[in-house]
Amino acid sequence: MFSQEYLSAVVIILVAVLPKLGIQVGSEELTGFLQAVITVVGGIVIMVRRFKKGDISVLGAKKV
Repeated sequence: MFSQEYLSAVVIILVAVLPKLGIQVGSEELTGFLQAVITVVGGIVIMVRRFKKGDISVLGAKKV
């Protein structure tokens, strides 16, 4: 969904900024967390856009 380079750049920025805020996180854990968040948010966005199109119900069944 997102490019690996973009995700890597976000991780690099967060790894540099978070310790200044007093948060210690390893880059591997942060990468896994960001991938999970992006996947969940992306899935929700896709579902909402598809529902707004009007040809499916909230549960995803096609309207006849």
